[in-house]
Amino acid sequence: MGMRILGGMPAVSRRKPSSATIFGAVLLCSITLSSCGGTARADSSNTDEAGSAVEICDGSARVRLAALTGGGGLVHPGVYVLSENGWHYLLVSGQCEAWVLKEPTASLKHVMLSREQARSLARDFRVGEWSSITPASGGCSDAPTVRFRFDKDEVIGAPCGLKPEHPVSAMDAAFRMQIETLHAAGSAAEWDVRYWLALEPTPPQSSDAYYRNAASWPLSSSPDAVAISFAEISRYQRGVGRHASAEEASLLRTLRTSWLDGAIGWRGSGFIPIVGPDGARFQLYVRDASPWENASGLHPDDLTWP
Repeated sequence: MGMRILGGMPAVSRRKPSSATIFGAVLLCSITLSSCGGTARADSSNTDEAGSAVEICDGSARVRLAALTGGGGLVHPGVYVLSENGWHYLLVSGQCEAWVLKEPTASLKHVMLSREQARSLARDFRVGEWSSITPASGGCSDAPTVRFRFDKDEVIGAPCGLKPEHPVSAMDAAFRMQIETLHAAGSAAEWDVRYWLALEPTPPQSSDAYYRNAASWPLSSSPDAVAISFAEISRYQRGVGRHASAEEASLLRTLRTSWLDGAIGWRGSGFIPIVGPDGARFQLYVRDASPWENASGLHPDDLTWP
């Protein structure tokens, strides 16, 4: 049941998750991208037979196939609220619905796949041959972990530093290529959002350029009432972000779009700039919620990094 650790890094793990797992498909999810105008095939010449026997779209409402990347080196603490379910991920349900997050600040996208597209994902991501993958680690000390799941099987590895021909490296490359394609072809899944508002410390630690054309707080609540201190940012724990729905969610998504488009602030800062009525500065972090999150905004344990 445990994951092997080689050289201080997560190794590829072949294990059976608990019966509580509903998100098994971490791996194939990523390959879902083939649905959107061509499949970026990893070397699958030896996996067509195994992959073609895999049926992702079994009609069930649960997630059958999933892939995600999580963990890694240090980042601005505020960004953790955006990536608490993964830096990017792909989920495919038994009804051929796919959800894809390209990057933590991007919109969550939704795509309907055909059965053949889902089968193509299975072939590209080598589903059916995971038991033959040899545990390996590239040896990068601060590299993120990639996690693939299908039903009750999974593969976990740290692809950084692996040779391109290693199965985990090839699967990770296909995941990244496919996620670009699927995200571009999908429609925005405009459901609820999760957000975090942090007060800029005194003295300020952010450049004035980060607050260019800073927006006013759009919600009915006072920013002072919902904001946390800068010190609390560094103590962030997964699942403590705030929840917004309906009109409030739409207002926060609009702010995010303005920031991503360059109308306010600077995208490299990692946060959306907010200014209060008294001139106080705040850092806003916003991400889309997925339909698979619990009340705390987290995916089940088998859809997060180990």
